[in-house]
Amino acid sequence: MTLGSYVVLSGTLLAQSTSIPTDLTLEGLKGRVKGIDEETATVVTKNGVTKETNRHRTRTMAFDEHGRITYEWIAISDLRPFQHQYDYDKDGRQLRRTSRQGGPDDNRSIQTSLKTYRFEPSKRILFVNEYRGDQVDPKTLRQIYEYHFDENGRISEHVTRDSKNGEVFRRAYNYDPQLILNEERLSMASNPVGQIFAYENTPDALGNWIRRVSQMTILKSGENRTEVIYRKISYRK
Repeated sequence: MTLGSYVVLSGTLLAQSTSIPTDLTLEGLKGRVKGIDEETATVVTKNGVTKETNRHRTRTMAFDEHGRITYEWIAISDLRPFQHQYDYDKDGRQLRRTSRQGGPDDNRSIQTSLKTYRFEPSKRILFVNEYRGDQVDPKTLRQIYEYHFDENGRISEHVTRDSKNGEVFRRAYNYDPQLILNEERLSMASNPVGQIFAYENTPDALGNWIRRVSQMTILKSGENRTEVIYRKISYRK
């Protein structure tokens, strides 16, 4: 089974398809996306004036013509940026090489992981197993991901489990009438109360958001944080 194309019509997946959903689908992207670049700014209010500050690069992703991810660069908080390089074997298994050094030629901290995919069309669930190293071995199973899809082919729930199938966290998703994600609810085994992310999106002509106001609320404490994410999208002709 290969990580083949999942047919997209007006941003909606064909429910009867038996192909494995692509990384573009998992990212909620529509059309022949080649890559994305994101910058994030923090929203602060001082003396009654609200403004964006500290706008900086936070993520870059590249996809091949089959909709599979080939490269990812991520900056999280004050941690050093890290990058992923992705390759695929003839069976569609994904090999990921991760470097946390930040430089393209600095390989002092490379980690390798392997992902396998299994899609059950009748249940509309994609199962992804992640292994440490570059071999499928039950002893090196790291995490299990479940992606649940609704009747329109959108991700309705994402569950992450540990190697013993214990639930680590669960994300539930809601969408606006344009089929763009506008709410995400996160609960963790250690904190079942969880968090809510509310999104206000500005889409491009193909229905992919290019500006997103993200408000995160921690339900237990009531703490709020607002960010604005700007996204540049390149498409294949």
